[in-house]
Amino acid sequence: MKKLALLIGVSEYKHGLSSLPAATRDVETMQRVLLHPEIGGFDNITPLVNPQRQAMAEAIETMFDGRQKDDLVHKASWYCCCLNQYSFVSFGSVTSSKIKFTTLVFSP
Repeated sequence: MKKLALLIGVSEYKHGLSSLPAATRDVETMQRVLLHPEIGGFDNITPLVNPQRQAMAEAIETMFDGRQKDDLVHKASWYCCCLNQYSFVSFGSVTSSKIKFTTLVFSP
């Protein structure tokens, strides 16, 4: 069994969205916890800090592609989710724009 994790933290945004400085610290903290042999014991952790939207999508696809049924895959993320007038949710990336959205929803 493999234990894999993808940690995504977006702390900086362009075009009028407020920054989330804790996002990058949360990625670093979670990585230490998951790597600790007595706590997480994960084999492979991929941290993404302030990635472009395409890099996020590719990392998520790669993380889940080709997994065995007994593999443990953990995805954690810290970023803004944006909700438009049609209730479509978009995950925030460094290129997200406040102009396109009516409501911001912050990920836990």
